[in-house]
Amino acid sequence: MLALLAGALEGAGAGIVWAKVNTFGSTAADVFCVTVPAELDARAAVEQHLLEVLGASVDVVVDEPVGD
Repeated sequence: MLALLAGALEGAGAGIVWAKVNTFGSTAADVFCVTVPAELDARAAVEQHLLEVLGASVDVVVDEPVGD
């Protein structure tokens, strides 16, 4: 999954500075530090590429992380 997400970020024009995965039993949290060119509409491009890889709809995108 980490490789798929990293590929989607790169496909959206984002440069990956670092990536980290934390596992919590049967769940995982993938965290990425990315850079994007100033002229790129980064958020829209990144969201679209990630949603395509994950097979999710735009309805599942949230602006803030979901915590416990």
